[in-house]
Amino acid sequence: MSPVQSILVMLIIVALAFAPGVYFRARRKDRSEPLSSLLPAPEALARHLYGEAVGWSREAMEDYDHSKLLQAEWRREADLRLRYRIRA
Repeated sequence: MSPVQSILVMLIIVALAFAPGVYFRARRKDRSEPLSSLLPAPEALARHLYGEAVGWSREAMEDYDHSKLLQAEWRREADLRLRYRIRA
């Protein structure tokens, strides 16, 4: 085995030795972040359906976020799709 290959193997072994620490830190960070920013499934589906319908236009998405009537209409559509498992 050449010296370059030996050094490469050693670096891989060292990287593998520290890998669990990296995963541990990531898992701890994931647990510490609040989930309050996540939408319930019907609301998330309604927003997604609306976004697809308007081509994800920034202005249209802002209108959706500030309009309770618009959200209610798309929420009804999302509820129907979830209840009857209708695919887009």
